Amino acid sequence: MDTMLEVSQLVVNLPLFQSMAGSASNEDFVSFVYENVVGNEPSTSEVVSLTGLLTDSGGSMSKAKLLALVTIIPG
Repeated sequence: MDTMLEVSQLVVNLPLFQSMAGSASNEDFVSFVYENVVGNEPSTSEVVSLTGLLTDSGGSMSKAKLLALVTIIPG
């Protein structure tokens, strides 16, 4: 458990994290992660763009990979 991806996977799988995100929807996940990691609410276009990256939405990223990606977005 020494990479950001591994830590992100552990976080994403926590029932508490899923509960705090509000639902299992990709949009709620993206909004919750962005707001809590970046520090401000994402715009509608940011939610649409980031949600589109997720495998459930036709993209190729897992939620853990997206969480790791968002950690490098400047606030």
